[in-house]
Amino acid sequence: MEVFLLMAIGAGLVTAVGSHVVGRRSRANAWLEAARTAGLDAAVLHSRAGWPRHVEGRRGALQVRILSFHDREANRAATRIEIRGLTRGLAFKASAGAEARSDDIQLGDGMFDSEIVVGGDERVAAALLDFRTREMIRDLCAHRIRGKKRDIVIDMGARLDRGCLVSERTLGDQPVWLAGYLGELLDLAERLQEPANVVDRLIANVRSDKDAGVRRTNLLLLLERPASADARRTAIAAGLDDMDEDVRLEAALAAGDEGRPALLEIATHEGAGDACAARAVAALGSELTAEQARAIVIRAADTGRIRTAEACLESLGRRGPEEAETIGRVLGAADGRLAAAAARSLAGVGSAPSIVLLREAEERLPRDHVLKQAVAEAVAAIRARLVGAGEGQVSLAGNDSGHVSLAGEEEGRVSLAPPLEPPERRS
Repeated sequence: MEVFLLMAIGAGLVTAVGSHVVGRRSRANAWLEAARTAGLDAAVLHSRAGWPRHVEGRRGALQVRILSFHDREANRAATRIEIRGLTRGLAFKASAGAEARSDDIQLGDGMFDSEIVVGGDERVAAALLDFRTREMIRDLCAHRIRGKKRDIVIDMGARLDRGCLVSERTLGDQPVWLAGYLGELLDLAERLQEPANVVDRLIANVRSDKDAGVRRTNLLLLLERPASADARRTAIAAGLDDMDEDVRLEAALAAGDEGRPALLEIATHEGAGDACAARAVAALGSELTAEQARAIVIRAADTGRIRTAEACLESLGRRGPEEAETIGRVLGAADGRLAAAAARSLAGVGSAPSIVLLREAEERLPRDHVLKQAVAEAVAAIRARLVGAGEGQVSLAGNDSGHVSLAGEEEGRVSLAPPLEPPERRS
């Protein structure tokens, strides 16, 4: 009985091993057919002793190797494809959900940056990873989830490192489908070879990439380290023609006098983003007229564009006492950081009547400690600037708003322009 049992077990092992060997040969032959269908030159099946059975071939400068291995997580045979001859200035892999590291390259494409971790030379990465290439990488790096009893196994897809594009997946043994998948990898690999001219690729991306954030990244890389004056001018011209305000802003800031019209258009356009318009206002400086600054600050304050309003207040605060009325109107209606910014601006241009507005704002917002500090500094600056008035010589006449008296002068009433109506609070 024991003899028959041992014979049965032995026969089963022989059958299993034989089936495994046949399966490996079948997969190898399927890959050889797929490699030839995909257009690999000199595709050969290697099966010499001491080496795993694998297929090798070429397409131009690309060297391809395909072999099978046992995926322990999935507990089944899987396929590894290696394509060499790619740039060493770029690396990428699918994100595992961890926080980005400081040395990870951000291209400006929010979806791509969240799904793919990119490393290497930032200029090479930006030059090569145009819109179509990013789409291909996302498709090939997409997580593939398959069930294994109660466990979940995730294929991380393709990755690039040290000039080699690698894919490890369970792909089966259907030659037509395998040839299609190999063709996709080869198409991507051809786009990831060393670029002949990085600057030309960056300029092309500024002109044509579909993602505004990527166009801006490419433009900034060109401006930080231009290859030539002509390349810089070309990049700036492309940026100034861009439909996106953030791209135009970067180009305008770099363009000098030629960029002033674009800066003014961004600063005065009501639909411009808050941060973008604020940077444009700050860059224009005194070239922004007082009339323009007044109009912008009122609109910005009314629409909640705080940074733009702050930039205008800072501009007005460097001008003359004639700007105190506009700043006072903003102070009378604002709260939070905008109120504090208005108070600081009054420190430079305010006079005795401004002290009344400053004190009223402080009483209206008694818990705002930042505003309280700004009011104290503004009042001290105004007092120090008043001709012939020393510390303590400016005082409010009684408790009535709008009454200011100076020591040594007849007590008088000072009329103030009415403040802006406070905005309705949204529930």
